[in-house]
Amino acid sequence: MESGKLIQWLASEGDKVVSGQPIAEVETDKAVAEIEATIDGYLAKILISEPDTDISVNATMGFLLKEGESTDTLKECSEETPETGIEDQITANKIKENTSKNSSQLQLKTSPGARRAADEAGVDLKLVPGSGPKGRITRADVISYIAEKSASSGLQTSAEANVDNVDENNIFIDVSPMRSAIANRLLESKRDIPHYYLDIRITLDKLLDLKANLAQTGELPGLSLNIFFIKAAALAMKKIPKINTTWMKDKIVQRYNCNIGVAVAVDDGLIVPVIADVDKKDLSHIDREANELIGLAKSNRLPLSKLGNASLTVSNLGMYNIDKFYAIINPPEACILALGKIQKTPVVVDDNIAIRKVMTCSMSADHRLIDGAVAAQFLNKFKTLLEDPRSILA
Repeated sequence: MESGKLIQWLASEGDKVVSGQPIAEVETDKAVAEIEATIDGYLAKILISEPDTDISVNATMGFLLKEGESTDTLKECSEETPETGIEDQITANKIKENTSKNSSQLQLKTSPGARRAADEAGVDLKLVPGSGPKGRITRADVISYIAEKSASSGLQTSAEANVDNVDENNIFIDVSPMRSAIANRLLESKRDIPHYYLDIRITLDKLLDLKANLAQTGELPGLSLNIFFIKAAALAMKKIPKINTTWMKDKIVQRYNCNIGVAVAVDDGLIVPVIADVDKKDLSHIDREANELIGLAKSNRLPLSKLGNASLTVSNLGMYNIDKFYAIINPPEACILALGKIQKTPVVVDDNIAIRKVMTCSMSADHRLIDGAVAAQFLNKFKTLLEDPRSILA
């Protein structure tokens, strides 16, 4: 992340604050982050106040002072720039980005993109039907509402006035920060990383039986199959450590923590929350953490601390009836797993034809880091764990 945009201040100049209290919201390219007070005291000065103002990382947004300290202290630094270490000269604390949960101050459930689109077009969000979870209004909902109103009235809206309309059949949408981040990151990946691809078919009858048994006994009810896939990926990586590497110009970084990213579709694109140290956690722990992170991601409240630093990412399109697909590596990771749907498939068992429930797993790997033989060993270990699922429970 290089910059963000101010959404709103949650405190005003002069307000008393306590350490850890959310005082502002900033939208990054992947999430809405809260800025928290770093001391007990009061908000002495706001330097950036206009919503949608671009804010560079480490830029000074405002100052906090402790109780009893005078704003005269700030005047001593009036000739200093934000980079000259004001923090070291006075006890006022530069407000820094924090990664706590976002607590929206809006009554309507809306995405930041929806609010910006509505502001630009002069649209009352109360009139826009929401298609997101629990009626949440997305940017696409606002654009659709604008288009419908424009078509029915024959009038040009302010949103239309801000774009070059080529003809009546097209509408041009500003690229959101998230969409821009996705475009830049994946272009970088395909340009700089020599991808290659492997497929392996995995028989999941035993895993499905185990999952059903754990639910029936109440030991692990409601456990998603994805949790088994995430845990198996971490355990296989632990056995084949060359998978858990990162390319850094003239060095290869061997990582020890098995952190797994989970690709989640959201309103404006795709986001990958990361579960840390998956190999050390049991399935119930992973399930709780995954459900929490996915919920935060879909509501645009994912802490920045839960983004990045993955060893590999698991992307699953099986629920969309996709047989198999090849995903683009999310740098600086060395590979990504793409999981297709589970389907009944004829297989040969002891020279006889049997019907088994089979899933295709495709792996995209970075050939700078992972040779084909190493990737094959990892995929076979992943397959072995899932076909003998009780080994995942151990």
